Amino acid sequence: MAFLRCLSGTGFHLPVFLYSEHVVELPAGVTAVINGNEQQWLELESAACQYEENLLPPFYDTLTQYVEMGNSTFACPGHQHGAFFKKHPAGRHFYDFFGENIFRADMCNADVKLGDLLIHEGSAKDAQKFAAKVFHADKTYFVLNGTSAANKVVTNALLTRGDLVLFDRRNNHKSNHHGALIQAGATPVYLEASRNPFGFIGGIDAHCFNEEYLRQQIRDVAPEKADLPRPFRLAIIQLGTYDGTVYNARQVIDTVGHLCDYILFDSAWVGYEQFIPMMADSSPLLLELNENDPGIFVTQSVHKQQAGFSQTSQIHKKDNHIRGQARFCPHKRLNMIPNAANAFMLHASTSPFYPLFAALDVNAKIHEGESGRRLWAECVALGIEARKAILARCKLFRPFIPPVVDGKLWQDYPTSVLASDRRFFSFEPGAKWHGFEGYAADQYFVDPCKLLLTTPGIDAETGEYSDFCVPATILAHYLRENGIVPEKCDLNSILFLLTPARSIRRKPREAGTTGGDAGAV
Repeated sequence: MAFLRCLSGTGFHLPVFLYSEHVVELPAGVTAVINGNEQQWLELESAACQYEENLLPPFYDTLTQYVEMGNSTFACPGHQHGAFFKKHPAGRHFYDFFGENIFRADMCNADVKLGDLLIHEGSAKDAQKFAAKVFHADKTYFVLNGTSAANKVVTNALLTRGDLVLFDRRNNHKSNHHGALIQAGATPVYLEASRNPFGFIGGIDAHCFNEEYLRQQIRDVAPEKADLPRPFRLAIIQLGTYDGTVYNARQVIDTVGHLCDYILFDSAWVGYEQFIPMMADSSPLLLELNENDPGIFVTQSVHKQQAGFSQTSQIHKKDNHIRGQARFCPHKRLNMIPNAANAFMLHASTSPFYPLFAALDVNAKIHEGESGRRLWAECVALGIEARKAILARCKLFRPFIPPVVDGKLWQDYPTSVLASDRRFFSFEPGAKWHGFEGYAADQYFVDPCKLLLTTPGIDAETGEYSDFCVPATILAHYLRENGIVPEKCDLNSILFLLTPARSIRRKPREAGTTGGDAGAV
């Protein structure tokens, strides 16, 4: 039945019982057929209870139960379930605006029932183990003050003065500069990254992944390490850029992985790649690794395009394949840096906000199994349909994608085909439409979940300014006046972040607003 297929496709694992007074064959997707027998009603109740027990992830489940207990607190925080706020009209308005539960869930670790968020105990530890399973990591750590802190935790744990770090100077976030170069004092070997005529943030030039080139760079800063088998303690790579250039992680590991003890893939602007089949090679956590490969750390800004409150981040550790080797970073070493400070706690507040931690827990549950893959498949399809609508209706604003693939217009391919093959988003070396130089084949592709539009004013093929220009700030201002807020705009580009929060039902109004205006212009 269509309904059962639809229900099964959600990935929610809902038990389905069919009531019939006649003997019928058990349809696919149905848990059981019942006819009023008392034992069968008990089975139905048991299935419903089991579903409810498995519905919520570990920490959030414990948190909701604890809040329902309604304990009187004489511990911090001082608002004590919001009661202090209610003593003043402004505070009462504040309390009513956010709702009771956000205040009741704001607590400290004075009661051990929820475990400890800083030393990874109890339900907090269970939540991180669950997230590690969902994201295919060996260990996962929840971070509540952004990927700026997550990157510092990793770099402080791995690096010390005298270590070499392979470093993307133009693309790496300032937190990597702070953590690796300033706090840890490691010596960088810088990699060159590309920009195109629009100024888009591109990937590292292909020649930078050549071993001989890198060893020559080492000779300039640390000649004594130039001939070591693994000269780099760590490489730091931005897996996806703000402007939607995504790396092929498999290619990165195959070319420079043997030179590095570890690679940190800063995935602040992605993190969902493993739930989208055509992006699988860009996910370090999905790759099959052996004892000769580097250990992997992945940091993700969950709040950017996943389901998390602002500042929620997570660290994924995948290095069991090098366990037992001298370069392996065990859990205890991750938490202990050379000056005997705790790397994780060094960058964490001793007063963590429990709702942030709970959001990370729920995010993992949302992405578990078929549910995560379905949600992101819908998001990719939405992005493709939006691009097609803009191409059909807009004369001036263009999606940043290949205009033609295999002699056929991009928009003429079925959405299902576009969503399943990365070549429809790939940066072909030397192609004029993107204007990036120095790329190798299959090295980078456009993030399908970042809708990047260009506006007239720059000729991508020549890099020259055009006679006619529509600054993207004008488009951004127009959209904001019409209730649509883009992520950012530059001189001649505008970016929209796509997530499963959006739906096909809402897309026509938004595309229509842009398209109608473009047609009028």
